[in-house]
Amino acid sequence: MTIPVVVISNSDHPDDIERVFGISGDGYLVKLGNIDDFFEIIKQLGAH
Repeated sequence: MTIPVVVISNSDHPDDIERVFGISGDGYLVKLGNIDDFFEIIKQLGAH
């Protein structure tokens, strides 16, 4: 069993995002206050 790792950050810099996926992160969410985006990522993780 694996636990999905989603990074929630205030940075939208491409290097930061690439770094997360480069170390096998499952998702990256920029804190913009949009709860719908957050739930969409959670739904996508559930499909794995």
